[in-house]
Amino acid sequence: MPRSLSITISERGIGNGYVFPAGPLRAPLAPQLALTDALVVIGDGAASRGIAAEIAAKGGPVFSAHLEPDAASLAELRGKRVLAFAGIGDPARFFRTLNASGVDVARARTFADHHRFSQRELNALLADARADGLTLATTEKDFARLGGVTEARDIVAFKVTLRFADDQNLRKFLARRLFKAREKKFRSVNDV
Repeated sequence: MPRSLSITISERGIGNGYVFPAGPLRAPLAPQLALTDALVVIGDGAASRGIAAEIAAKGGPVFSAHLEPDAASLAELRGKRVLAFAGIGDPARFFRTLNASGVDVARARTFADHHRFSQRELNALLADARADGLTLATTEKDFARLGGVTEARDIVAFKVTLRFADDQNLRKFLARRLFKAREKKFRSVNDV
């Protein structure tokens, strides 16, 4: 049975505990925990402590990580007032990341997860931003969904990198898992 590396957000944990679209989970929690060999906790909040304790109790490593803003993205937004918009699973986290990075978020607009932005919506965002002298900013994921929409050049795609507190042990864990998977594959080929 395949095993997994699960990810949770420290501020939200498992949210309301429901599966998408009613909640943030992509699958029911109990079966996923049974298959989880390791956990990645993103952020410094306490909401994931219970899940982390369950994984650690069964001998699985718990890796801590945080989102590190891209220096060029920060440079584009520093000193400017921003109208931030996002159509991701947790837009509030994006807005908190901007604020924590020193970006002045004057206004924020939330769209549904995986939202496809229309030219009309983008025109409205651009008009709102221009009327108040704001710079538009969104996530890289949302920026990619702007596709053929014009004026995308007037929007800052706020880039982040996931940084691990202990990337050396994460690499060792992943290398061991890959080695075991490769070894199992070769054993099954030789058994034929």
